[in-house]
Amino acid sequence: MTSLPPLRQCAGCGLLGVGLWLLLARAGGGSLLPQQRALAADVLLMSAGLCAALVTCCGCCSAFYRSRCLLMTYFSVVTAAFLLELLVLVLVLVFRAELSAILRHELRQGLRHHYRTDTALADTWDSLQQEFNCCGVDSYSDWFQIDAWPNSTFVPESCCLPQRQLNTTACGQSQRPGQWRTPGCYDEIQLWALERLHGLGIGALAVCFVQLFGMVTSMMLFCTVGYKQQRMYTYRSYDCTS
Repeated sequence: MTSLPPLRQCAGCGLLGVGLWLLLARAGGGSLLPQQRALAADVLLMSAGLCAALVTCCGCCSAFYRSRCLLMTYFSVVTAAFLLELLVLVLVLVFRAELSAILRHELRQGLRHHYRTDTALADTWDSLQQEFNCCGVDSYSDWFQIDAWPNSTFVPESCCLPQRQLNTTACGQSQRPGQWRTPGCYDEIQLWALERLHGLGIGALAVCFVQLFGMVTSMMLFCTVGYKQQRMYTYRSYDCTS
């Protein structure tokens, strides 16, 4: 029963490491929402990894020292985290249309007002558009008359079709939509996630199993420690040699 907390701690450290890699190597890969920086991928991963490492450290200490107080703390925190995850999942399913509209609006606001001033955001958008063969949030018209070119219907060079990017002329400023990628990035990324939904579901089930197993084992250890302490107190009470 005491082998699970170290595994959870390794997973937490792994999330923390991935978040640091995104922050340092990818210049903050979650900067697509500059007005909601707390929702960036690197911030969320580092926060989740740090919390998981601290909680599992508490679980390791409680199992090693057989502390009922720490065991109950560990059980309560894991239970609260599990219930919070269920609540977030239910809210996402119920308000998915509203959340989708808010996310689209925030993405448009980010590229409209921060594309030229935020280097990390510009790099992230260029990488996404080239990787997913898309342009803008819903279409290339999202790039028209943004703060970077307020009076022009330009698009970034990453919106250009691969065969057009080889030309010496800047096709992003050619005002020829036939040379640009047509699909919007939001729908393309959503389709990419749906195609991998089974993997995401397996990962979510694995996380739930680990949390439920941690809750059960911590409560079993809590009861075992209490039973042993009660027996030791009973033996001392009936010790005739004392």
